[in-house]
Amino acid sequence: MKNVLHIISSPRTNGSASRTLGNAIEEKLQETYPEHSITTLDLLKNPFPHLGEEQVDSWFIPAENRTPEQNAAVKRSDDAIAQLQAIRYHHHFCSYL
Repeated sequence: MKNVLHIISSPRTNGSASRTLGNAIEEKLQETYPEHSITTLDLLKNPFPHLGEEQVDSWFIPAENRTPEQNAAVKRSDDAIAQLQAIRYHHHFCSYL
């Protein structure tokens, strides 16, 4: 089983060629490889915040020494890194078509 991370970065929800293509590829992957896991990350619906001083400073503090506020500051980036690390194989979508 492979994990696929579909990242959507288009700011347009309607009329976006990249969204249309990405969704079509995702559907084709699901039909052809139903055992694969597909996670969709839509950056319009769930945007990354701008970097701030607390977040950057918190990256340089070991997790066990961070305050709850520092842990909260790095949670979004830590979650994103975990998503990327869950992907065992990196293939271009078009290789499945």
